[in-house]
Amino acid sequence: MYRILFLLLLLCCATALVLSCNASKEANEKPVINLELEELATAKLGNPHTFDNNASDEFTIVSRSLKTRPNDAYPTIRFFIYDLKNEEIIHENTIPGGDVSWETDIDVKVFSSIIIPDPSENDTRPKEYFFNVKTRKKYSGKYLKNKN
Repeated sequence: MYRILFLLLLLCCATALVLSCNASKEANEKPVINLELEELATAKLGNPHTFDNNASDEFTIVSRSLKTRPNDAYPTIRFFIYDLKNEEIIHENTIPGGDVSWETDIDVKVFSSIIIPDPSENDTRPKEYFFNVKTRKKYSGKYLKNKN
């Protein structure tokens, strides 16, 4: 009887050990945001801010959503795109009523739901652009549609 209980206990401990080793291996696969980047994000954007890595974990969008006035219906988003390998900011912007997200592994979509009329154009659509992290250039939505 004691021998069976001992074997069951041993089996449970071995299973727990194997599972904990696998969990730590998976946790180590994602790069950890280093302390310098955390300090840079706090200095540039304040707290709270978020990190959103691309699929290949080469770049991250660091952003913060804030209301410039208490009655703002759409918060302003402040963000920068950071090259994790070269440890540098490659693009930054502040977008009223905006959103920023990964469209592809190398293209970031920056969108503003607030219409800011341009006197030189008769354009009343919401504004958006894409930023390619490899070429470090802004493109219109036409670029991404032609690419696919």
